[in-house]
Amino acid sequence: MEMIVVTTSGTLTDLLGAARIYPVHLILPERSGFTLWGGNVDGEIDYFLTNAGGTVLLAGSLPELTSRVAQDGAGPLTGVDGFTAIRDALAHGQRFPDDSAEILDFAQAGNDLRSEEELPGDVAARLVACLDAARDLARQVPNPDMMNRLQASGEPLRMLYDVINGEAATVDRADAAAAFDGLRSWIVANVR
Repeated sequence: MEMIVVTTSGTLTDLLGAARIYPVHLILPERSGFTLWGGNVDGEIDYFLTNAGGTVLLAGSLPELTSRVAQDGAGPLTGVDGFTAIRDALAHGQRFPDDSAEILDFAQAGNDLRSEEELPGDVAARLVACLDAARDLARQVPNPDMMNRLQASGEPLRMLYDVINGEAATVDRADAAAAFDGLRSWIVANVR
């Protein structure tokens, strides 16, 4: 097992990297915003920043995310080693770098699936990032039905993942797009 040492001082970028927590720009069909995602130190699950009710916190900007982390942040991510140091750094004036957010573009990924074109590398990477994030959220919430849609053999979302990773030959794009639309709706329902 890998030993991770998290310091309590340093730049915010250093603290985020040590704790494996990253700002993400979550783009949904009708809204977008910023949250935190990460903390995967055991190879199993990354967590989203949630409120006490378990809903993913979505801020309109990185500066707004700074205040939301301190005021509203709860859930398993806040228990990750190093999170308190990150919260303290934000409270003492450190800010997220403007270009620090990874993009999870669920809106474009759904549009890509409805297209008739091949899935080039950047599109495939976008879809995999979205599917991975959805799987983490389904574990965190938890939602066994959504986990089944993402992981069960023969399910369109699982088949899509397998095709992208070269583990299956084909997936019905219309079925995958419809399943992805359901996934996006579920994510929207779990974001505040």
